[in-house]
Amino acid sequence: MAKILLIEDNDALAGFLKVALEGARYEVDWVSTGTEGLYWLQHEQYSVAIVDWELPGMSGIDVCKTFRGSGGETPILMLTGKDKTEDLVEGFDAGADDYISKPFEMPELQARLKNLLRRKPTEHSDIIVVAGIELRSGSGEVLIGNQPVKLTRKEFNILELLMRNPGHPFTVDAIMQRVWPSDSEASPEGVRSHITRLRQRIAAVSEECANTIEAVYGMGYRIKVR
Repeated sequence: MAKILLIEDNDALAGFLKVALEGARYEVDWVSTGTEGLYWLQHEQYSVAIVDWELPGMSGIDVCKTFRGSGGETPILMLTGKDKTEDLVEGFDAGADDYISKPFEMPELQARLKNLLRRKPTEHSDIIVVAGIELRSGSGEVLIGNQPVKLTRKEFNILELLMRNPGHPFTVDAIMQRVWPSDSEASPEGVRSHITRLRQRIAAVSEECANTIEAVYGMGYRIKVR
């Protein structure tokens, strides 16, 4: 049974979600502040966390940032009343894996949860296969069919980030934070140059696969899921 952490300060909404999710055979822990939520995320094992954007004690954005900064990998679904592109980008940059805007219907929430639960095993695998590209994190190899793709370490790390989160867009700043976490030489132009070369190296083996790395206007880069 999948175990969900619900971080929501609206008692009525949280009570409804807890009953509905338990009725769908999920195990649900509910806390009402960001501070409590971060504690339980860091000290318990959850399949998914549902995190409200506006929380007392610590915002949902800060919960995501702090949890990801400490190495936490639990998938996070953000609940938000915000729907502007810049707000969604902020949530993704903070470490959210998906979002759902209020008000929402339970079938949509459950569909998004199922998608995150399907994605989770891939995130911990040494071998990832997405859109015809096979990445082996243990050996540092990338293959298309039986053909190797030779990449630099930074190119490999960018590709791994995108492949572990298929369909999820990352801004240039988010890529810098994850691939160049302590490198003062990192720059937006450098990230774009690495992505251009990454596409070129993949295209040398398969033009079709290179086209799966796409720019999403206003939101960054992602692996396009076929």
